Amino acid sequence: SDTQAQEILQMRLQRLTGLEQDKIVAEYKEVMAEIEDFLDILAKPERVSVIIGDELGHVKQEFGQTKLGARRSLVEHSSFDLSTEDLITPTDMVVTLSHSGYIKSQPLGEYRAQKRGGRGKQATATKEDDWVDQLFIANTHDYILCFSNRGRLYWLKVWEVPQGSRGS
Repeated sequence: SDTQAQEILQMRLQRLTGLEQDKIVAEYKEVMAEIEDFLDILAKPERVSVIIGDELGHVKQEFGQTKLGARRSLVEHSSFDLSTEDLITPTDMVVTLSHSGYIKSQPLGEYRAQKRGGRGKQATATKEDDWVDQLFIANTHDYILCFSNRGRLYWLKVWEVPQGSRGS
C-alpha cells in the first residue's frame, strides 16, 4: 500500500539524517581537538621548537643529498658584471659647495618653486664665516670636476657626493 511505502521512505530518511548528524558531530569533535592542540602549541614555545626541528629534519631527509637536493646550476662570474653606478637610478640633484670647501647633494624634489610673496625654505645652514659659493643642478651620473689649489684636477660622480639635509 501507499502508506506503507511512505513509512519505509520516511524511516530511511530519518536514518540517513541521523547518520549525517553523527558524521557532523564526529567532525566537530575532531576540529575541536585540533584547535586544542594548536592552542597548546602556541602556549608552549618548546613544542614550537620541537615541531620546527621535526619539519626541518623531514626537509633535510627529502632534499638533502638526493638528486632532488643536488644543485642544478653553476654559479659563475658573468662577463656582464654590474658596477655600483649601474645600480643607481638617474636622479636630478642639487649640489651645494660652500666657500670653506664643504660639499653636499640633495634630491631636487626637496626644493619647490615659490609663488609671489613666498618666504621659501632655508636650503642650507652654514657656519659663521662660511657661505654658499656654488649651487647647481646635476644628474647622479654626471661628472663634477674639482680643481685643487695646486692646480690638480680631480673628478667624481654626483652620486659619490655625500647627501645632506637642508640643515647641514
